[in-house]
Amino acid sequence: MRVPEISSYRNFLTAAARNREQAARANSEIATGKRLQKPSDDPAGASAALNNRADQALNEQQLQAVSTATDELNTSDGAIDHYENLLTRAKTLLAQGLSDPSTAASREALATEIDSLRQAAFDVANTQFAGHYLFAGSQSTQPPYSESGGVVTYHGDNRALLVRVSGQSVVQTNVTGTQVFGQAPDVFDTLARASAAIRAQDATEMRKGLGELETASNTAAQARVQVGATLDFLTTTNDRLESEKLTFSQRASKLEDADLVDAATRLQQSQQAVEAGLAAGAKVLRVSLLDFLG
Repeated sequence: MRVPEISSYRNFLTAAARNREQAARANSEIATGKRLQKPSDDPAGASAALNNRADQALNEQQLQAVSTATDELNTSDGAIDHYENLLTRAKTLLAQGLSDPSTAASREALATEIDSLRQAAFDVANTQFAGHYLFAGSQSTQPPYSESGGVVTYHGDNRALLVRVSGQSVVQTNVTGTQVFGQAPDVFDTLARASAAIRAQDATEMRKGLGELETASNTAAQARVQVGATLDFLTTTNDRLESEKLTFSQRASKLEDADLVDAATRLQQSQQAVEAGLAAGAKVLRVSLLDFLG
């Protein structure tokens, strides 16, 4: 084989290898749906894709934080709503006790229902979410309220629990027992005295109880306003994060996803080039062999 023929043969091998590599890359893009197979394919694009993935990961973390905070506050809101309904019913029963003394049996029925409302309020005060107690402040691993000898005691604290939901945005995810149920003498003491007043037909105590229950209702309403304001903020934050999520997803597609039509075209062209190269190479080898034999 003469020198020009050796050079032609080397060119043939180089071209064949290049065409096979191009075909393999196009085929890999079609198989994976990804344009970037390795960082060296496009260093700048690979760096941008990595940065975008970091932004996506942070966005997912923030969305999860918003979701968890929203679920917790919605549970608190529902519990406070139920508690407010209990207070409304208790005020109605006290008003009935004042306006219609009736019989001892009917007074006992009113008082017994108020006792039941007190127990229901106590259960609300010990509401749990995801294994911790909502109204205990930072002492959320144990029930915030306990009762002994008819006296209810608060074991929680007044610490706010804060969660970062995005950037510099931090929200309080709890309301404490004292924010909802008041400080001692709290609503449980009020309800106990209210049922005793009905049984004793003590109009003075019943009027006092109505005033205290109204105060309790206002206290619960203020706590619920705080919860509602935070939920509104979380809704706005969630909408923004979802919009950012879409932007990151679109950016990832632009940076990483393969153009399948283009890849299919390049695959076909590369395969045709390989076949043409093989045909040309075979011709060179055949001619060289004949020269050698001749």
